[in-house]
Amino acid sequence: MSVLALAFTFSGCLLIYVTNKNQRLFAKQKALTLRYLGYLLACVALVCWLNAVSVSAAILIWLLSIMVILALIPLLSLVRPGRQT
Repeated sequence: MSVLALAFTFSGCLLIYVTNKNQRLFAKQKALTLRYLGYLLACVALVCWLNAVSVSAAILIWLLSIMVILALIPLLSLVRPGRQT
């Protein structure tokens, strides 16, 4: 259940990131409706975390994983294939 929750968290954060106008993964930002799907996936991830561990641990893990994922996603643009340095 934890792997599924982490996958939902990563997917939700990725969708939220690519709908931002300052994202660097794609040439243009994606449709704003994907942001709502990202929010939904993040909420589903919280429910998965609540089923996997206690309430306080679930909220802590959920918030920390969102924080770390949103900090690391911009680094993905640095390791893109075809990027010239």
